[in-house]
Amino acid sequence: MTEDDAGRRPGENKLDARTVGTAIMAGQVENVHVNPARHAYLWALLGAALVLLGGVTWWALRDPGVERAADGAPAVTDAARTTTGEAPTTAPAEPTTASVPAVQPTTTTSRRPWATAPPTLPSPAPFPVPGPAPVEVWWEGSVTVKGDGGPRGGYFFDHPEPREGFTVGDLAFGDATSVMGDEVARWTSAEPPERAACVRLQAGTTSTRASAKAGTTFCFRTRGGRVGYATVTGTSPADPLDPSISLRVLVWDLQR
Repeated sequence: MTEDDAGRRPGENKLDARTVGTAIMAGQVENVHVNPARHAYLWALLGAALVLLGGVTWWALRDPGVERAADGAPAVTDAARTTTGEAPTTAPAEPTTASVPAVQPTTTTSRRPWATAPPTLPSPAPFPVPGPAPVEVWWEGSVTVKGDGGPRGGYFFDHPEPREGFTVGDLAFGDATSVMGDEVARWTSAEPPERAACVRLQAGTTSTRASAKAGTTFCFRTRGGRVGYATVTGTSPADPLDPSISLRVLVWDLQR
């Protein structure tokens, strides 16, 4: 290949009439290259974009009341007919009033051992509370208290055997008709009293004298805190020189 006077190779800057139909008027055209394959590719790309845009637009603006039938033809739904004013082809379903059978309750017996109530056990018998120990009799016997005819005296019953006292004692001679004591209270029942009965009786009104009439019973308390009772069994003859009163006495020991 040879170059011309301008230094160009043969075939350069020549326009091909098949690709460019427009004449280019210029004093001098240099280095112009036209590629027909590239232009065709761009046009094809632009056309595909336009087709895709048109499909998206149609999909967005299509009527939702029109559905496609199984054979490809559009099927108009009742909603579409309502919109366009046409009567629907199917009548609305009428409400049914069929009664629903009541569900009967069922009782299920669980086989789980922990779901059943435990057997009822008999209540244990109450533990017996020991009451107070019975009080033993401290002393029981007969005494005679004397009056003015001899040494006037009485008896103290806090000893294993009663001891005489000069003019004084837990029980002492008062006069021909009475017996003296620190705390005496008459017992009116025909049966002899229990210790608890005497304690209750002495919790009320007490006196320092009890009647010396035969058969009279009264409760008394010793100076050591023991409780007892005495019954008048007789008196001496009406002798002012030697009066006396006979008593049957029982004294209980102290409460432990």
